[in-house]
Amino acid sequence: MKQRYFCVFVVLFIAVLCQAAASERTYNVLFIQSYTSQTPWHRDLNQGLVKGFKDNGLKVNITTEYLDADFWAFRSEKVIMRRFCERARDRETDLIVTSSDEAFYTLFACGDSLPLQIPVVFFGIKYPDEKLFAAHPNVCGYTVNPDFDIILREAQRLFPKRKEVICVIDNSFLSNKGLEDFQEEWEVFQKDNPDYDMKIYNTQNQTTSHIISAICYPRNSYGRVVIAPKWSPFLSFVGKNSKAPVFATQNVGLTNGVFGAYDCDAYTSAMQAAQRASSVLKGTSPKDVGVTEIPQGFIYDYKQLEFFHVNPDKIGSKGTVVNEPYWEKYKLLFILLYPSILALSYG
Repeated sequence: MKQRYFCVFVVLFIAVLCQAAASERTYNVLFIQSYTSQTPWHRDLNQGLVKGFKDNGLKVNITTEYLDADFWAFRSEKVIMRRFCERARDRETDLIVTSSDEAFYTLFACGDSLPLQIPVVFFGIKYPDEKLFAAHPNVCGYTVNPDFDIILREAQRLFPKRKEVICVIDNSFLSNKGLEDFQEEWEVFQKDNPDYDMKIYNTQNQTTSHIISAICYPRNSYGRVVIAPKWSPFLSFVGKNSKAPVFATQNVGLTNGVFGAYDCDAYTSAMQAAQRASSVLKGTSPKDVGVTEIPQGFIYDYKQLEFFHVNPDKIGSKGTVVNEPYWEKYKLLFILLYPSILALSYG
């Protein structure tokens, strides 16, 4: 009996020592973002990651690389990713974090052995590859489900008179996956709403003037809403000039032409990924941590709400609003403090 207690004590003691060592050591982390440093929320991703590691008591050196997946062809992405891996290997990187589908899938398609040798924590994946996850026990993270039925019904709630849906896609793999998903949900939605119509525009198969005419001219767009399964730089231009509200499944489009995105908050999702990565660095197996789907919500751009004359109060508990002017954001606080300021001024 004494021997059993002694063995348990030794195991617990070693576990405590491992935790202490993990807290003292400085880890090298590679953070790969799918897009560029010019996207609206890249700073939130970086700051959320830093906060997550800090809250878990880990010292980390984070190197951020930007894949710029909207610009490069897949073959070029793989070359760029191999360079990321070479530099990471030179820094003796301990763990890789990826944001969004492109970074994760290109990492495992590039042919470098680094993602097979060290833990990889992902977040923001819209279209999970369960077979790939199962084949790599060093992988864990978070997925998000782009639910187009929820998006369609929210667009209907906010704009009941707009009964033509314009789906804008391109020829990328993720855009095509999104289109498949959207069409499945559309069939269900249209059965409930037979008075609704839908058109698909491909930015790479049709002239840009054709698409711009469809959604940027008031005479054509007054009865329409736009849904973008995959955000792109072209949609940033179109969205900022669109006279039809644009709904997307990626927060990268917010403040960049999107009326509303059904997605996770960038800062929070990065922080959660860092918390999971911290657990792995402290000794938990990625396989035991596993893959989790994160709950989502609608995120709206205040300026878009203004443009389309939607009262923010109508959003209610359905979502959150970003890009608010400071006056709107802190109006109540100012009103409450104003009498005190006057009293101090004349006191």
